[in-house]
Amino acid sequence: MTLAFILYLITVLALGLFSAYYTKSDDDFLLAGRKLGPISASLSAAATSMSGWLLLGLPGEIFRLGLSAAWVGVGCIIGDYANWRFVAQRLHDRTLKLNAVTLSEFLSNQEKTQAARLVRLVSGVSYQIRFRYPT
Repeated sequence: MTLAFILYLITVLALGLFSAYYTKSDDDFLLAGRKLGPISASLSAAATSMSGWLLLGLPGEIFRLGLSAAWVGVGCIIGDYANWRFVAQRLHDRTLKLNAVTLSEFLSNQEKTQAARLVRLVSGVSYQIRFRYPT
């Protein structure tokens, strides 16, 4: 058990050092240098957005409400496929054109208007609040 834990720590440390060596910019850190394939990117996005509630919340809701609540999972699969099929490529192309890394950059780089500046301001303030006063 102790040997397995030590091997795990060494593996995590090696992956961290390897990643740090190849991370040179914000694009590298946030978007894997924009070199991630569409399948890897979509699986990563789906796993990130659904991890907690899919493993804990949905089974609990199915237990509470019965098997009819399993349709939520079917809807998520259909929604993720539709997102990957109809939105992902267009969003990728637009973010390259606008040189946007984050969603707030993408929204505010669409147009140089007062509303775009407001989007950037609100997202910056909410980011500061979120990380200064975590829940």
